[in-house]
Amino acid sequence: MDLSPELVLITGLVAGFIHALTGPDHLSAIAPLAIESRKAAWKIGLFWGLGHSGGIWILAVILFFFS
Repeated sequence: MDLSPELVLITGLVAGFIHALTGPDHLSAIAPLAIESRKAAWKIGLFWGLGHSGGIWILAVILFFFS
């Protein structure tokens, strides 16, 4: 089966988006940290999201070049 890179990328993005919205582990980890204020919630959520996806992006780039 030959999959296009676009299909793989879109599938990964959709799966990650659904996981982030429905994963109780994400909500329970961020809620106590972001309870102080809305500004703090956005900042913490942004940095959490960037850090959480950073490792995945690094792994994806490495696997892309070795495949």
